[in-house]
Amino acid sequence: MWHDKASGNKIKPYAIIPPLFTLTYPRPIMSDLDVVILAAGKGMRMHSDIPKVLHPLAGRPMLDHVISVARALSARRIVVVYGHGGEAVCDQTRANDIEFVCQEPQLGTGHAVQQALPVLDS
Repeated sequence: MWHDKASGNKIKPYAIIPPLFTLTYPRPIMSDLDVVILAAGKGMRMHSDIPKVLHPLAGRPMLDHVISVARALSARRIVVVYGHGGEAVCDQTRANDIEFVCQEPQLGTGHAVQQALPVLDS
């Protein structure tokens, strides 16, 4: 908890962070846009058992922010490539407009994109 010096009130850290964006603006029409979200990282420097993309940022998992942006762009397809903590990533972000691809073994960024290509080609 933090204290607001002016009012003396206790505030939560995420309460002072403004939203990353709002969806109230007119949505662009990009029906041929495919989005691949690379979410397979371990996040070893975070020293946590939680998958990196599920760590909260402004009260929501980081991955949720990225998916919201993809939706705001009216992406035709949203593909999430997951690896570390895969079931948790899928369970927390499951939705009708998201497709999941497992990267196993994890051989880097280029390999992650390769795993998504069959889904994008279908």
